[in-house]
Amino acid sequence: MTDRGIVQSAESGTLVLRALDGSSIVIQVDARTKIAIGDRPAAATDIQPGSVATVRHQEGGPALDIRVALPPRPKLRSDRGITERISPGSIVIRVRDSSAIQIAVGRATRLEAANGRAAAPADLRVGLLVDVLYDPAGATPAQSVRIIRRVS
Repeated sequence: MTDRGIVQSAESGTLVLRALDGSSIVIQVDARTKIAIGDRPAAATDIQPGSVATVRHQEGGPALDIRVALPPRPKLRSDRGITERISPGSIVIRVRDSSAIQIAVGRATRLEAANGRAAAPADLRVGLLVDVLYDPAGATPAQSVRIIRRVS
């Protein structure tokens, strides 16, 4: 049989799905269960709650295979502006129309200096012209912040 739902938990040999009808489905996972996230092989520990999964299994038996759909990629936006505030986890830039945008930054955010080399978080200061590539929905931290030059 095949079940599909939203992963509620994936821990030590058990996968719990919430089916479309709202019911919970508990499925055993063992060493023979084949797991893929997108097109890549994965381990049960790689499965994140909130993911959509399709599970093939025999009734009462462990899962034969689990396919986890990749979440949609965020639609990224690029803005150029002057840094107004730098704080742990975010920056605020003032863009061309004079509006201020607060953008999340994190460990995965790539920082680039004006010369194209990697920059350190300490290189981000107020008064820099920067290009920021980010998800305007705020679901993920900015992908990159590129320092153009100091303007003030």
